[in-house]
Amino acid sequence: MTIEDYPLSAVEPSRWHELLEASGSTSPFCRYSWLRLIQEAYPRWRVGLILAEQEGSLAAGLPYVSSRRLIFYQSHCLPWGTPAGVQLRNGADPEIAASLIEFWVRQNTGICKSYRLALTFPGLEAAGEVRKALRTFRLRRQRSLAVPLAGRSFEEWEASLGSSVRNKNRQAVDRGATFEIVTSPDVVPDILHLARLNIRRHGRKGTILTESFYRLLLDPDGPLAEEPGLVRVFMVRVKGLPAAYSISLAHAGRLWCWDYGTDSSLFAARPNNMMYTKRIAVAFKEGFEAVDLGAVPEDTDSLVDFKRGFGGVGYERYSAVVATGFFRLAAALYRRSARQPKGGT
Repeated sequence: MTIEDYPLSAVEPSRWHELLEASGSTSPFCRYSWLRLIQEAYPRWRVGLILAEQEGSLAAGLPYVSSRRLIFYQSHCLPWGTPAGVQLRNGADPEIAASLIEFWVRQNTGICKSYRLALTFPGLEAAGEVRKALRTFRLRRQRSLAVPLAGRSFEEWEASLGSSVRNKNRQAVDRGATFEIVTSPDVVPDILHLARLNIRRHGRKGTILTESFYRLLLDPDGPLAEEPGLVRVFMVRVKGLPAAYSISLAHAGRLWCWDYGTDSSLFAARPNNMMYTKRIAVAFKEGFEAVDLGAVPEDTDSLVDFKRGFGGVGYERYSAVVATGFFRLAAALYRRSARQPKGGT
């Protein structure tokens, strides 16, 4: 068996996708076109695949994204907490998964003393295969919720909602909220506006995703052209004003709710209720088996209750993180410098 690290561009999409199919991968974030989108939107990052080859075929692969600033280094599988883990061919030795992670750790920890490495697995079972390789990581159970759709109709699901949720859904319509499926890059300024409001409300500095990322996401000739059904972008407006947006990924019978932003000044029109309801309606219409409502941070019981109000059923997955003390200090210094005013008195 050989293990090698390749830049994304050096691996044929068909070869990578054959491994994903052979591993039974359900994560849309591992798709080649999604990785290519990240690479094109952030050209200074390294998007790579660590591959284990046995007898001429791929036995396993680990997708990752690495970035470096002057004072610290990060490598994530994958970025933004998206679930990936090791893509292990069905029937392959689980030790191969551990070997891939050990390879990834070794090549990253020697770069500098200030580093952070992170993985987020789709579920709990994957972590058992690689626990030995993650012995230096902080392994956490991460709460998520999903709405099961298989064997149900939209009408049955809607009737199962509590009276409070149904009333708020009606209020959204009465107060001028409208829902649309976005296909044009023309809406990017509205998305950026909502993303900035969301970040400001939660006390973070800057935007997580760039304008370039959103434009490539909605470019019909861009990185996602090979898989046009992979990403869905939704928008709720209140009397024409952007009130909420949502980016979801679709794969293996599951619609994954991922990026989200809202304008809190328009909450009275219940745009969040309309977004969740319409997004689930789209999933029913297109024959999805489940809608993944995403992970919920600790100490956010109100968010958990909100998602449960739409029929969300809790499940758990693992995240694994290791960060040096030097990294935490460097990251704190970077955040502090980012808050300093530029020029002036």
